[in-house]
Amino acid sequence: MNEEELKILLITYYWPPAGGPAVQRWLHMVEELSLYGSIYVYHPQNAEYPIVDKNLKIQPKKVDNVHLISGPILEFYSFFQAFFPKLKTFRKGQLPSNRERKTSLLSKLLLQIRANFFVPDPKILWRKSSVKILKKLIQENQINTLITTGPPHSMHLIGLELKKIFPTLNLVTDFRDPWVEISYHKHLPLSKKATEKSFARKKSA
Repeated sequence: MNEEELKILLITYYWPPAGGPAVQRWLHMVEELSLYGSIYVYHPQNAEYPIVDKNLKIQPKKVDNVHLISGPILEFYSFFQAFFPKLKTFRKGQLPSNRERKTSLLSKLLLQIRANFFVPDPKILWRKSSVKILKKLIQENQINTLITTGPPHSMHLIGLELKKIFPTLNLVTDFRDPWVEISYHKHLPLSKKATEKSFARKKSA
């Protein structure tokens, strides 16, 4: 395969204006990969990030080789914030504090919903619409390599579905943190069924 044939699709939740190491890692990787072929970066259109850094910008080695594509996402946390504006729980994707978990019945209820109905994470709501968008993108641009980076690990499930549709795709999964052993899992009131479902999805990915 020569350089002109390399066409990569990166699926990531964290992308500028998001801040933090998860963004910087792939921001610089995309800059370097642009030397070797066309890079398509798929990220959320209207995400709620806990950290924002407006100074972060991509500076690809070959500007024409990097294409940014965004898709609308329904944020679980923002949805409930709209109904309960004074609720601090889940602000911008963060789990409630220890105090909230102990004192707020509403916080406990929302945490139960998040833990047991959105496996492996609330970004699972983005999967169906993303597959539809990216299926067309892959076909039209003859993309041959797919990279998913998580958490959120729902990005890997998007990649898995696309791999099933396009078996010849080279699929690379980047786990920046563990799937079921991730640190915040101990704060989630996971039912046995949700735990088993999470392990099953990890295994399939």
